[in-house]
Amino acid sequence: MDGSIIVAYLVAIALIGFYHSRGQKTLEDFFLASKSMRWLPLGISLMAALNSGMDYLAQPSGTIKFGILLLVGNLSWFFLYPYVFYVTLPFYRRLGVYSVYEYLERRFDSSVRLLTATIFLLWRLGWMATALYVPCLALSAATGNDQLLKPMIVVLGLLVTAYTMMGGIKAVIWIDVAQFCVMFTGLTLTFIVVVWNIPGGLPATFNNVTEVGLVEMPAAHEEGFLASAWNYFFIPMTF
Repeated sequence: MDGSIIVAYLVAIALIGFYHSRGQKTLEDFFLASKSMRWLPLGISLMAALNSGMDYLAQPSGTIKFGILLLVGNLSWFFLYPYVFYVTLPFYRRLGVYSVYEYLERRFDSSVRLLTATIFLLWRLGWMATALYVPCLALSAATGNDQLLKPMIVVLGLLVTAYTMMGGIKAVIWIDVAQFCVMFTGLTLTFIVVVWNIPGGLPATFNNVTEVGLVEMPAAHEEGFLASAWNYFFIPMTF
């Protein structure tokens, strides 16, 4: 039954990509969705793209280790998002370019574009490899079948590549919206079920994490606190 649900989900994703492949005639259609997308699916797509299966596995362990200190990274949003909204996005819309690399070629030359694009591809290649490997590893461990690990990585990699090539950014956005609904519905239901089955419910849960110090921010004078908060959370989340 679980396998059938996963297969049905993957087929649905492939169909979404195929559906949006129709009518792709220009670069603007493929890269910018003809500038027809509204803010809500775009925002949801970005949220889904920035939260992979790695986060679902790493965040609990990170919270156990660092506690509420992880929220320091979220403070960067107050500086980053207004800048992107009022400066970065209007700037690129006025230029009418398809990517930042096109702008770099206009501003400097093709060698700068090639260098920055290569750095980005290598960085994202490593990120994508991890984003595919970690959830597949968890799934193979859950099924008790290690032989499924490599086939799952290959199938998912080919599927994502195929629907991106067929449907362009519009397919990517709507598939991200679907994945957002699946991920956060599952997260919400998991939270409700877990809290429901804990004696005392949410108040008891909060008391437990308070007792072990997970909701206490370390004192600013504590050795290494400011450096850790700045170097490991605020700066990476901003840049």
